[in-house]
Amino acid sequence: MYELIRPSLDQLSLQSGLRREIEVLKWLIVFALAMSLIGWFTPLLRRFGLGRLPGDIRFVRNGREYSFPFASSLLLSALMTWLFYVMR
Repeated sequence: MYELIRPSLDQLSLQSGLRREIEVLKWLIVFALAMSLIGWFTPLLRRFGLGRLPGDIRFVRNGREYSFPFASSLLLSALMTWLFYVMR
């Protein structure tokens, strides 16, 4: 009466490949949003001294400013870790 419908091996691999692509796309969107937020909040964070700590690298070349805030990233990471630990 009812037939058991089994997906073929090709259909299963296609579905798992599609799931993997969707997961990668989700992470790509999260990364793009995070980079946008960081770019928007950079001027505000510089008012508090972040981006100008010892260990932050900043240089200008051909009229463009490049910034690598290593020390500020470590400080923000430590603060966020502590904040989530306290809130737990």
